[in-house]
Amino acid sequence: MGSSWFAATAAQYLRSIVMLNPDLSYVSAVPFFVKLHIVNAWLVIGFFPFTRLVHILVVPNPYLWRKPQVVRWNWNRRNIRNVD
Repeated sequence: MGSSWFAATAAQYLRSIVMLNPDLSYVSAVPFFVKLHIVNAWLVIGFFPFTRLVHILVVPNPYLWRKPQVVRWNWNRRNIRNVD
């Protein structure tokens, strides 16, 4: 059922987007949760450039091979707060 929906509806919708002429009539008849899924996908794609995840696009990607970052606080709270 889902694969036939994709071939008949989503493929045409995605093609209209690629052709820079979005046609919402292809997805107007789909169930509410499918529409919600499409809207959420566009929101994730829209917010992606403003997050730290955009660093995934850097080639070569050093984030895949670097060691985990360890954060340690090397200061005494009492000495900092009791400054005379």
